[in-house]
Amino acid sequence: MYWSIRKGTGDITVHTIRSLHRGLMALKVLNTKRKLSVAEMAREIDLPRTTTYRILENLKALGYLYRDEKDGRYGVTIQVKNLSSGFYESAWLTEIVKPLAIDLGKTVIWPISIITHRNNRMSLRFTTDTDSPLALDYYTEGLRLPIMSTASGHVYLASCTDVEREILLKAIRREPEDETNILARQPERLEQILANVREQGYALNIRS
Repeated sequence: MYWSIRKGTGDITVHTIRSLHRGLMALKVLNTKRKLSVAEMAREIDLPRTTTYRILENLKALGYLYRDEKDGRYGVTIQVKNLSSGFYESAWLTEIVKPLAIDLGKTVIWPISIITHRNNRMSLRFTTDTDSPLALDYYTEGLRLPIMSTASGHVYLASCTDVEREILLKAIRREPEDETNILARQPERLEQILANVREQGYALNIRS
């Protein structure tokens, strides 16, 4: 929506930006459905197919949707999570995750860290390093870690859908090659590592 002020009166009128409204409607629907075709989405939001197609393609161009080449249906990408990364995520960490991590740390003594994916990196959101006598290093919140060479990154990749994982790997392969991302260019080795993570239920960082 946008605001306009009538000259001489100071009256403020609120106008809805229709295209933005429709795009948000489409995202809202796809957040509750796994995937939808253009026709299915058109029925959900009560718009013509041509209009619906333009909306979905615009959201796809912005990185919020992907189109499955097999069936032509659209689904949301990981980037949609960035739209809710403000207050909601902070509340999630403060009210739910931190108390649980602190209690777990007191029980197992080992340091506990909460790490989430953000912009092609793993981001340290919370850690009990300073409270654990077994911590070898002390890390600070906000530390960004490479996905391909960390245990947290391997667990995240192993948990992604095939489409989400491939989108992420393509983005990483576009980065300059170095020791932290070379695994993205070794698909057979990567798949073996991720298969082991799925089977074991965890991943390890090996210190040299």
